[in-house]
Amino acid sequence: MKPDFERIALGANPDAVVVTATTGEVLHWSAGAESTFGYSAADALGQSLRRLLVPEDRHDDYRRIVAETLRRGTVVYESVGRHKDGTLVHLDATCKAISGAAAEREYLLFAQKDVTRLRVARQAQTFTHDYGELLEAMPDGIVLVNPTGHVVLANAQAETMFGYERGELQGRGVECLVPPRLRADHLRRRAEYFANPRLRTMGRDLELWGVRKNGSEFPIDLSLNPLRTEAGLVAISAIRDLTDRKRVELVLASKHMELEKAREAHVLHRSISHGLRTPLDAIIGFSGMLLTQLPGSINAEQLEQLSTIRASAHDLLQSINRALGGSGIDAPSLGAECSPG
Repeated sequence: MKPDFERIALGANPDAVVVTATTGEVLHWSAGAESTFGYSAADALGQSLRRLLVPEDRHDDYRRIVAETLRRGTVVYESVGRHKDGTLVHLDATCKAISGAAAEREYLLFAQKDVTRLRVARQAQTFTHDYGELLEAMPDGIVLVNPTGHVVLANAQAETMFGYERGELQGRGVECLVPPRLRADHLRRRAEYFANPRLRTMGRDLELWGVRKNGSEFPIDLSLNPLRTEAGLVAISAIRDLTDRKRVELVLASKHMELEKAREAHVLHRSISHGLRTPLDAIIGFSGMLLTQLPGSINAEQLEQLSTIRASAHDLLQSINRALGGSGIDAPSLGAECSPG
């Protein structure tokens, strides 16, 4: 029995081969499509190819390609597809119309080759030639990212900062530098940025985090600057590790808290000191004055009671001074001057 070479070749093809109805419903999903886009055949069959793979900003291009294929029979084109994890891939593709039993075009055959790494390598070669020495001289980590979110180039500072070997970041999705908990939001923000590229400076009081290859997270700040060249649009990101600065800020915040507590304790100390010592001053002073009998004579019993009051007030004042850690207010001089001989 002759082997089914067509089926063998189709199964061994690393490219994505997809057959849809002219309405876009997926009817066949090859092993190459599984590896290219991350969806299994069970995930893809029966789904709309446009909703499954085509980024929202490219829906009109997809409709145009389908219409042109139905009119001309075959269309060769370049495009961008969306992986199951949300990342984008560059594609060299062919769309071919297939006729059914009634000789009418009933199916569309898509053959899509992932050329992301090839595109990135070409861009990297151009940027290395034009800007390589400048990027390596920068004190910050520099990462160049293309509109599909792939790292075109990273200088040594950036690779060291994130824990990668030299050249290891090239071609990776930039989301590998973002903590997993933040990646969905980052994908959305990246798409918004490339739809409206603009300068974004550092120091905008945003809490940003990076993740190293070993999975450890660290605080960062970054700036973004769009650069349009013959090699295409890229976003130049200058990244700064804030770990040391955050550590200093924490120490300063801790010291500030300690100083604030000390200040509050001092205020409380003065408040208590004033609240307790002032009436004692009055008691000691007035009792001393009465003991001189200048305001009028007193009997022996009253003299003894006033002496007890004044002595008790002195003892209490000394106890307060010891408790509050100082002798800021001594027994009033009036009491000393007015004490009986």
